[in-house]
Amino acid sequence: MFGYVTANKKELTPEQEARYRAAYCGLCAALKRRHGNFARFALNYDFAFLTLLLDSLYEPEREVCRARCAMHPVCARRHETSEFTNYAADMTVALAYHKRLDDWRDEKKPGARIGAALLQKRYDEVARAYPGQCAAMEASLARLFEIERSDNAAADEAATAFGAVTAALFAPRKDVWEEKLRAFGMALGRFLYMMDAWDDCKKDVRRGNFNPLAGDFGAPDFDLRAKAILDALMRECAAAFEKLPLVEDIQLMRNVVYSGIWTRFELKRARGRRREHADHRSV
Repeated sequence: MFGYVTANKKELTPEQEARYRAAYCGLCAALKRRHGNFARFALNYDFAFLTLLLDSLYEPEREVCRARCAMHPVCARRHETSEFTNYAADMTVALAYHKRLDDWRDEKKPGARIGAALLQKRYDEVARAYPGQCAAMEASLARLFEIERSDNAAADEAATAFGAVTAALFAPRKDVWEEKLRAFGMALGRFLYMMDAWDDCKKDVRRGNFNPLAGDFGAPDFDLRAKAILDALMRECAAAFEKLPLVEDIQLMRNVVYSGIWTRFELKRARGRRREHADHRSV
């Protein structure tokens, strides 16, 4: 749903890549099984990472199988699933539903309204199964909506409001690990909010939407200023991550946290530098 919490596949071993893909395919299958084919449009690696994290922490039994699908009809793919694959599928639907509501409210996209309507029944089922997570998600997103439309909206306050959303969905149980999982979810959500703000800044400035980085947009060192903020937030995130007693798949997850999560940032910056170089040569 965010699109940033992904691995740097160039640095994965073949075994790590196979495990990563199996978790992703397992999540895809769980979305179809629990919520129908339409829900698979919300499939993303962010929630595959959530599955890896919770599997590593709680060490549940996992089912392994090989299956074909519409995307891979010739060669059967390895699927690995656990109870947390199902949980991640449910949270995927919950966040996808709210994302479409937000897109409709902000930009009046007809497709977003239709998408929210198609997910409404599935979201209601998830809300009944996980009332705490969904209530926290709704309250935090409502608070974020208020902040972003206030005259004195603050970047840190907005990032924290979104962090509360990810804090809720990263803690599936009220147990000894809840506090640490919420702390990591909060830190990750704050980072993701600001990363998304950097990614969308040009579009938001053009449309007059709130963006916490809009004041710096257009400055020659805009990317460097944004990177300094993101670096500070990611240090908090990494510190919270390292407090979790994870063993299985730890190197794969560290790849995501320390390298993969910057992939889109670096790719977009590289494209920008190439455009600047081309413009300079054409003058």
